[in-house]
Amino acid sequence: MVQYGRMQVVQQFNLPKTTYHEVNYRLVVIHYTFWKAVVFVNVDMGHPFVRSVINTVQRYNHKQYWRMRNEVVSSTSNRSKITRLIYLLRIKRMDAFNNASMGTDLGSGAQFSGPPTLYHGLNGIVVSHFAKIGKNCTIYQRVTIAEGADRKAATIGDNCIVGAGAVIIGGVTIGNSVKIGANCVVTKDVPGNSTVVGNPGVVIGNDVTE
Repeated sequence: MVQYGRMQVVQQFNLPKTTYHEVNYRLVVIHYTFWKAVVFVNVDMGHPFVRSVINTVQRYNHKQYWRMRNEVVSSTSNRSKITRLIYLLRIKRMDAFNNASMGTDLGSGAQFSGPPTLYHGLNGIVVSHFAKIGKNCTIYQRVTIAEGADRKAATIGDNCIVGAGAVIIGGVTIGNSVKIGANCVVTKDVPGNSTVVGNPGVVIGNDVTE
């Protein structure tokens, strides 16, 4: 492995002089895709070390988060109350770092039939304590699932996809295998196997009748 000093890196890759201060000692991280230095790296996202680095940067460990959450919201957990309170604190810290809330409280909270797929982590996702979300759902960044004035929130079926920035308000029922487009605002029930887009949300397709 070839190692370069700070000035050697700047000269080797013909980088701007301001880059000099960004190159520390002999550890070089190059992200100058807008200049002449372009480095292609194949990263195995499933590798334990890579996942550990990602978890550290995002302050979110998917497996730990949902394991702890199951213990916290369960009214029949075998864990001691102090253990569950510690879990709740750790969850809230992860939520706070990511400007998120998954509707978690001690002995209650949003009901998930299984951990959702979060391709961008918790990033800006806010879920009402009264929401119910089915299995195999995918939730993208900055989604809001909010309760209405009656403190009722959405019931979402299995295998649904909620696009980035989507907002679901009130006690609506969303069927199985529904796709909700990015930035869509949903305030009415959505039948299963549908695609809904726009503000307000409009159903534009229904492939299979439930």
